[in-house]
Amino acid sequence: MRHVVALRVSKAVLVFAIALFYTILVLNNITDYGSNYEFVRHVLMMDSTFPGNHGMWRAVNSPLVHTVFYIGIIAWESWKLTERLPAFESCRKCRPDSRS
Repeated sequence: MRHVVALRVSKAVLVFAIALFYTILVLNNITDYGSNYEFVRHVLMMDSTFPGNHGMWRAVNSPLVHTVFYIGIIAWESWKLTERLPAFESCRKCRPDSRS
C-alpha cells in the first residue's frame, strides 16, 4: 500500500513541477515581452546565418507574422498550463483511506 501512495505522490509532484514550470514560462513571456519578442523575431528573420545560405528563402521578415507567432507561443504555453490544472483536483481525491 505504501508504494501506491508513493507513486501517487510522485505523480502529483511531477504534475505540480510541470505546472510551475509553465507558470514561470508564461509569466516571463508576458512580463518581459520586448526581449523575448526580439529573440523570436531574430530567429524568424534568420539574420545571423552565414552568407550565401541557400535556406534564406525560409526567413520571415513580416513584423505582423512575428507578433502573431509570438502571441501563438504564449497562447500555447498558457493552454498547456491550464491543461495541468484539473490534475490538482484529481490529486486531492487520491488520498489514501485512513480506515485501511
